[in-house]
Parts: sequence; C-alpha cells; structure tokens
Amino acid sequence: MTGLRGQAVTLLRDRRFRLLWSGQLLSNIGDWFLVVAVPVYVFQLTGSTLGTGLALVTQMVPALIWPPLAGVLVDRMDRLTVMIAADVARAWIMLLLVLAEADRLWLVYVVLLAQASLAQFFLPARQAVIPAVVGRGKELGHANAWFSLSGGIMRIAGAPLGGLVYATAGFHAAVLADSASYAISASTLVGVRALSRSPGTACAATRPAPHPQAAVYLREAVAFLRGHRVLWGLLLVSAVFEGVDGALNVLLVPYAVHTLNSGSGGVGLLFAALGGGFLLSAPVGRWVAEARLLRVGVAACLAVIDGCFAVLFHTHAFAVALVAIGIVGVPGGAFVLVVQVELQRGTPSALLGRIGSAFAAAQMTAALLGATLSSVAVRPLGLTVVADAAVVVLLLGAAAAVALLPAGPVRARAGPTRRRAAHPVSATPAGEPDAPG
Repeated sequence: MTGLRGQAVTLLRDRRFRLLWSGQLLSNIGDWFLVVAVPVYVFQLTGSTLGTGLALVTQMVPALIWPPLAGVLVDRMDRLTVMIAADVARAWIMLLLVLAEADRLWLVYVVLLAQASLAQFFLPARQAVIPAVVGRGKELGHANAWFSLSGGIMRIAGAPLGGLVYATAGFHAAVLADSASYAISASTLVGVRALSRSPGTACAATRPAPHPQAAVYLREAVAFLRGHRVLWGLLLVSAVFEGVDGALNVLLVPYAVHTLNSGSGGVGLLFAALGGGFLLSAPVGRWVAEARLLRVGVAACLAVIDGCFAVLFHTHAFAVALVAIGIVGVPGGAFVLVVQVELQRGTPSALLGRIGSAFAAAQMTAALLGATLSSVAVRPLGLTVVADAAVVVLLLGAAAAVALLPAGPVRARAGPTRRRAAHPVSATPAGEPDAPG
C-alpha cells in the first residue's frame, strides 16, 4: 500500500488524470443509483420478475452487437470526442425515464438499450485514453489500480446509496442524479482535452489515414490479436473467467436463500463482502502487473478463486460463505486489473479501440453463455452439480493460463517510456511507441 500511496500523489498531481478519474468516479456513482432503482421501479409497476429480468438482458444485448463498430470508430476518431459525445447523449437520454409509467414501460427498455449501446463506444475509448494520459510504464499499473479502487468503493457503497435515494426521494431523483453524473463526467473530459492542448503538453494533430472500408480495420485487429501470444492467451482465459462468473452469479442467490437460509439481507452481505475483496485487490493486481510474471500471477489468481468458489458452494455456514466470497474479490479484481494493464501495454495505440472492444465482446458473450447454461442446467442436474462443473471449467482456465502465457517476465516494450506530458490524448498519435507482439 505504501507504493500505491506514493504513486497516488504523483498521479493526482497530474490534472488530466485527476479530472479523468474523478469524473468517472462520479459517473459510476450515478450508474449505481439506477442499478437499484430501475429493477425495483419496474417490479413495482409490473409485479413481474420477468419484467425486471428483461431490463437486465436489455443492458447486456448491446455488448454483443456494437463492439466491432465501436472499436473501428474509436480508432478512427478523437477518443475524447467519442467519450464526451457518449456522456452528453446519455445525460439527455436518461432523462426520458421520468416519463416512464405503467402504460409507457417500453420507454424504460428503450432508454436502457440506448444507454448500454453508448457505453459500448465510451468504454473502449476510455481504455485507450488512460495510457495516453499516464504513459505505458509503471504509472499505467498504478492508474488502473486507482480505477479498480474506485470500482471497489462503488460496489460497496453505490447500491446502498442508490437504494437510500430511491427510498427517500423516489425514482425520478435517482434518474436525475444519474443524468447529472453523465453531465459532470462530460465536463471533466472537456477539461482533460483542454489541458492536453495547453502549452507544454504534446498533442499530435495527426490521425491514421482512414481506410475506405471498416472491414480492413477489423482484419488488421484480428491479424494483430492472433499474432500476439500474450493478448490471445489473456483473451481466452478472461473469457473462461467471465463465463464461470456468469454461471455462478445465477446460482448465488438461490444458494444463499435456500441452502444458507440467509434471506435477502444475507444476499446483500455476500455482495458487500465481494465488493470489499474487490476494494483490496488494487495493490495486488498492480504488483502482479508490474512483476510481469503473467503465467504465475494469472494462474495463481484463478486457482485461489476456484478454491474459494468450491468452498462457497459446499458450505452450509453463512460465515464461511461470507469469508470465501470476500476472498474471491481480491484475486478476481487483481485478475481483471492485470488483463486491463497488459491489454493497454501490449496493444499499439492505433489498435486499442478495436482490441479493447474484442475483449469486451468475448467476455460478455462468455458471461451470457455461462449464465444461460447455468439457468438451463440447474433444474435437471441440481445446483451443486452445476456449481461443481463451473469450478472444473475455471480450473481448466487456470491450466490454459499455464499453457498459453509466457513463463518469464513479459518482454519490455519498444521505445523508451515517456512521461505523461509526452502522451497526447486526442486521436491516435503517430509518435507514441507501440508494443510489439
């Protein structure tokens, strides 16, 4: 933690990083308001669990449709412009939820679909902007650790805070708060762009010459990914991880209610414990990323997660389950952070949007597949059998990490590591050193 605190001082002195991180923190707070408010509101209007489930599926579908187009767009446009436009559009679109009533429930699904679609353009752009702000050296790991830290805070505090806002001020207040958070995020991004163009900060005006067809862009990304051992291995392993996570998420609530006899309050405590583990994962993930011993680090994270899941779904003691799922959050968050850092370090700037979108699409597809298979199989096979099958699959994922990832330190990146001021944020700078595959 000492190293993280010391690096935090350095990072937070950079106004661009400070604006980027704080804007995303506030935006995530607004999103968590609606994580609670939307399903509760829909259930109150319809009295149907099908309606609330449809709201969840609606937010997942865009991740299966837009990533190819989003990746191409992010790599052909100024990335901060994409992020600002997505935030401004979401700020206005979310306001439409105040018009949603029982006879206009369809409006909820339309808004959620639009919001999730815009997120598919925003997220790969943000992923590409982070290394442009902080560089690709050690500071990249620290920066992602801080984003991971904020994510852990939101996992613990966001949902209860959203529930409090909904209970005390109503659904419309939660909607207005989320809309305002997008507007604030957009304003901080405008500040990042202004600072990137200020004297003393390099700013490349050049952009890659656009190809006449998006298919050419996609073929370039596929060829790069297939030829990059580290990223290809991480793509497969992270897809396995997300698939198992999706499968076990389906099982967690019924297991907690029926086997652990914990009720809804116990389910909330389990998720809070997971968030607490995720909060502690930032320094662990940063250390693994900086050590660059991917085979050992990734396989160890997956093995610990696997063991904890095995304990979680074979205990009848709530206290044991609480400890097990809390521990899961530490290697789970660390694994996600390591994948993020290696993706940013190992991908040339001109390809970051497309490769980031490819990872997002593969992970979401795996999560939906895992959740679907788990839902279908639990009735004929039983919950414990399905959970055991998921644990075995994750163990195979750890074995795949050993087989696919390099044993020694990841090869140093081409070109000297430059300070943050030398990394322009806009577009795709021709002068930024790219990482070899």
